[in-house]
Amino acid sequence: MSSRKSLWRGVLRWARRVAGLLVLAGFVALFLSLEWRCVAWLAPLAKTQLVPALLAANIVAAGVILVVTAMVGRVYCGVLCPLGLLQDIGNRLGRVIGWIFRRSAPNVGTVLRRRVRVLVRHVVLVAVVIVGLCGLGFSWLEPYGIFGRMFMPWAGVVLGGLIVLLAIVGRGRVWCGWMCPVGTLLGWVAKVAPFRLKIG
Repeated sequence: MSSRKSLWRGVLRWARRVAGLLVLAGFVALFLSLEWRCVAWLAPLAKTQLVPALLAANIVAAGVILVVTAMVGRVYCGVLCPLGLLQDIGNRLGRVIGWIFRRSAPNVGTVLRRRVRVLVRHVVLVAVVIVGLCGLGFSWLEPYGIFGRMFMPWAGVVLGGLIVLLAIVGRGRVWCGWMCPVGTLLGWVAKVAPFRLKIG
């Protein structure tokens, strides 16, 4: 029974990685405006992003994301968020670099560190909401907005590079764990999930 469960988890893990890579490639193709026949078919990908869906009053897309999160946890972050997927690549690269230089992963499991991280995430979420309600826009710390800016000269590239560098050095989704307002919001919803998928 245990081996079957392990096999099933392994299949889900690889399915999640393949799906994530395809989604990330799709977003890159969209933002680069590549003249491929398939790019037009990829346009609906943009409607899968939570904040743009909420701002466009796309109740169906936002509702599906929230319902799925409430049922099985933050699958959105691991499969549909382009910035999160990019950090996954940075995380893998960091592990390879650590393996090459035999550097152990940093210890991030202390209670104090977790509490500070939760506090920072909620402060950022409140700040994003306040700034957005003041008319300055909601997308300045929203992952889809940041990912899109990475395809603009200099500022976006530098910001995206810093986020990936944090993923490499910190061996994980540092930006997601410390700053992402969407991740924080979905974290609240995921607390009621009866079937949590821990794929990895």
